[in-house]
Amino acid sequence: YTAARATLNTLLTQKTRPEYYYFLGKSYVESARTQEDKAIAEKELEEAKKQFEAGIEKSSKYGRNYAGLANYYMLSGKKDLGKQNIDKALEVSPSDVENLISVAEAYFAEGSRPSLEAANLHLKKAETLDQKNPEIYLTLGILNYLLNYEELPLSNYNKALELNPQYVDALYRIGEYHIKYKKYVEGATALKKAIDMDAAFAPAYSLLGEVYYRAGNAAKDNPTRD
Repeated sequence: YTAARATLNTLLTQKTRPEYYYFLGKSYVESARTQEDKAIAEKELEEAKKQFEAGIEKSSKYGRNYAGLANYYMLSGKKDLGKQNIDKALEVSPSDVENLISVAEAYFAEGSRPSLEAANLHLKKAETLDQKNPEIYLTLGILNYLLNYEELPLSNYNKALELNPQYVDALYRIGEYHIKYKKYVEGATALKKAIDMDAAFAPAYSLLGEVYYRAGNAAKDNPTRD
């Protein structure tokens, strides 16, 4: 996140584009999700809010900053404000694939079954608009993972990887999927591939450590198992 922010802040000194603010805000949202310290997480979310609002001030016609703000409000427990910003995002960018993905992510942050079903509708619309976009299938995979479907997430992740063989996030999610179903060898293999592609992809290291921990405990519980 630090490297991403440095790059984006450099870009902003050259030209203040609304998408730069969106990605800055998203970096703070994603960072907040990983924080164990609640006070730090709240500080990161407030910084995310500032970036999304700055992006909206720069251009009120760029939907993703409204979707980002919706994500912030959903994570902050302010569902009504989150929904208002989702509606605004869809009003200004109704057929923008990237915006539809961001709207779905905002619904993920709220997390209820109705919100996940709403996210699915927007992702399916995105798919009709662009069937070659790997991010759509990655996000569909995450959605189906959250809905606890057994086969669909892996199918979606593999589709994303087929469209972009260098898609590190897809490999990470494949690893996560296999770990959920205690397929530790398959999970570790996917995570190692992700690290081979991007040695700086920190989440893969964290999850790989969890794989080894779980696999070790499984071996203790089944000492005769190969």
